[in-house]
Amino acid sequence: YLVWEAVILGIVPFTDKAEWLQAQFNGHMITDLLSMESHSPYVVHAARSFGFFAIATSFLPVAFSFLDFLRDGVKLKDTMKVRASIGFLVLVPALLIGLTKPHLFLTALHYAGGFSVVLLFGLLPALMAIKRKVGRKRYAIFLAAASMIVLFATLLHEMEII
Repeated sequence: YLVWEAVILGIVPFTDKAEWLQAQFNGHMITDLLSMESHSPYVVHAARSFGFFAIATSFLPVAFSFLDFLRDGVKLKDTMKVRASIGFLVLVPALLIGLTKPHLFLTALHYAGGFSVVLLFGLLPALMAIKRKVGRKRYAIFLAAASMIVLFATLLHEMEII
C-alpha cells in the first residue's frame, strides 16, 4: 500500500499543499490528475482498477456479514426467499444512495477512517480484555486510555479546533 501511495503521489507534480487543496476544491479526482500527467491510459486504468477492487473487497464482506447479522437478529429462517428479501433491503438503499449522492461514500469513508478505526481496533479490544480480565490488565487500561485520547483528538480535529 505504501509503495502504491508513493508511486501515485510521486507521479502528480504538485510542489506544495496549496496546489493539492486547489485540486481538491475543484473536485479533481486523483485519477483525473494522473490521466493529465502520465499521458498513459495504463496508469489511469491501473488506478481505477485498484480503486474498484479496494471498494469491492471492503464492501462485499461487510454486505454479506450484514445480511447474516440481520437474519440472525430478527431470527428468520435461512431460506433462499429470506436471503433474497434481506439482500434487497440491505443492498438496494445503498445502491440508490450511491447512484444519487456519490459524494456521501467519500464523506462516510472520511469519518469511518478516523473514528471507526480507533473504536474497532483500539478501544473495543481493550474494553473486552478489561471485562474478561484476560492478559495484562494494566496494558488494556493503557490501550483504552490511549484510544480515548486519539478519539478525542480526532473529534477536535474534525471540528477544526486543533
